[in-house]
Amino acid sequence: MGPISHILINNFKYGTDEKDLYGTTMMLTYHSIFYAQGMLTSIWFKILEEYLYKFTSHKFFPFFLIIFYLWFGFLQPGNYSEVGFQYFYPLYDNTYI
Repeated sequence: MGPISHILINNFKYGTDEKDLYGTTMMLTYHSIFYAQGMLTSIWFKILEEYLYKFTSHKFFPFFLIIFYLWFGFLQPGNYSEVGFQYFYPLYDNTYI
């Protein structure tokens, strides 16, 4: 639910350098999607726990974990002219580490 909703929302997103009401409502939309995803996960916790146990007991699980970690890092969005990260805070400021 969360990733699909974010992909659909980001297709209609326009970039701007100003911090306006549109950016605030997009941030609230992201928070509400995270909240809804957490509700669904807590409702189906037992079913998800069973499938997770089956998946982690597979002999190729370490390879899946490494491939997933590399793929996640490859697809992580970057920060270009204060548009911010989608999954990290702050959303609209440049952050130098």
